[in-house]
Amino acid sequence: LKLTDPQILISVVYSIRESYDSPIKNADQALGEKKYDPALIHYRNALSLMPGEKYPAQKIEEITALSAQLKTLDENYKKAISEADKLFAQAKYTEAVDEYTKALELKPEEVYPQQKITEAQNQLSLAKSKDENYALAITKADKSFADAKYEEALSEYTQATLLKPSERYPIDKASEINKILAKLKSEASQYTLAIEKGDKALASGNYSPALLAFREALSIKPAEKYPQEKITEINSAIESQKKIDEQYITAVNTGDQLFAAKDYTLAVVAYSEAADLKKNEKYPQEQIGKINKLLDEARSADENYSQAISEGDNYFTNLKYTEAVASYKKASGIKSSEVYPKTQIEKINELIAGQKKLEADYQAAIVAADKLFTAQKYDDAITGYKKALELRPAEKYPTDKITETEKLIADLKNQQEAYDKAVADGDRYFSEKDYSNSLNAYTNASALKPSEAYAKQRISEVKAILDKDKAEGERYLEAVTEADKLLTEMKY
Repeated sequence: LKLTDPQILISVVYSIRESYDSPIKNADQALGEKKYDPALIHYRNALSLMPGEKYPAQKIEEITALSAQLKTLDENYKKAISEADKLFAQAKYTEAVDEYTKALELKPEEVYPQQKITEAQNQLSLAKSKDENYALAITKADKSFADAKYEEALSEYTQATLLKPSERYPIDKASEINKILAKLKSEASQYTLAIEKGDKALASGNYSPALLAFREALSIKPAEKYPQEKITEINSAIESQKKIDEQYITAVNTGDQLFAAKDYTLAVVAYSEAADLKKNEKYPQEQIGKINKLLDEARSADENYSQAISEGDNYFTNLKYTEAVASYKKASGIKSSEVYPKTQIEKINELIAGQKKLEADYQAAIVAADKLFTAQKYDDAITGYKKALELRPAEKYPTDKITETEKLIADLKNQQEAYDKAVADGDRYFSEKDYSNSLNAYTNASALKPSEAYAKQRISEVKAILDKDKAEGERYLEAVTEADKLLTEMKY
């Protein structure tokens, strides 16, 4: 066949026209949707098929010119936006509104410049409101300052500074108030310290330092009533103390005279009167003690011995061995030839030694059981605690530890059962190739017993299988994606 054959020539021309019409249609559609780059590509494809056609050439020129215009418009728009953003950042909101308006005129459909115009207008309104709020805050702060309400004034000056950080007035006033408050705080601290010193000295009956401290406090705050009241109270107490001192000296002198005369009964009365007047003084108490000792020594040896034995027996019956030994020794000191108190002392020593051994055996049993408990040898630990309980049945600790250990054994049993079930579930899912549920089951098992190697090993195996499946899936998706791409590009 020859290309000059009319039928063949018509067929070729028809085929070229069909190939030409398709990109023209696509180009026109893209142009209508303002998708200039795809439209340009389609027109160029059509022109390559039919180079003599004017339509695609005209459209290419039209798109090229339009693209140039759009580029210039976009550059002007971006320039206007950049300048507007710069002015906005400098808080030059009026000028910023002008620039955003220019940008909006270039691209009326753009949302950003309209939003920024609204923000700038809001800022202008806010600035006006800020001036009014600043003036109000300053007025209130000045009034609070004049009324010596320094904390309120400081808060209001601070609020004014927040509204207008560049204004010096509220900053200076706040600094002035801080100095005043610091001075007041210092005075308050000194006053409080002086009051505390005064109260402490007064409570101890040290009137002179207390008086000095309260006078110091009054000099710091002359209008305060408390230190003045305490000064009056101390002066009154000093006068009362002076009378008590005179009465005390008289009572002690009388007691000393009676003591020297061996009139112990009346001497005790005099010393007791002195002790009542000054309870912290040791001397009258010591003298009363001496007299009581002398009176005790004056009693018959039999009475003292009987009393000591009676006390010792009473202490012995009540298991107060230390006190019993002391009483028996006292009795033995009075009558050294008597065997009974010595025998009782020996008996008590034997009992104490037996108690010490029992205590030592009990402590040894507890220590051994605690070690077994720490080593998680729970059955042996229970045996040890029961041994300790046999030695001292009333002790709470071994009973509590037995209860605790039995609970631990039960918990461990439950944990092992839960672990075994989780491993069995994991093995079953694994055999069914349900790797996701298998991984969950093995993970639960490992959480129950982290030291067990089997669950960890199975987790690694399942993850390896899942990772392999995931990789194969990803390679499949990559192959499908590549095939789709080649099909789109008509690379058959």
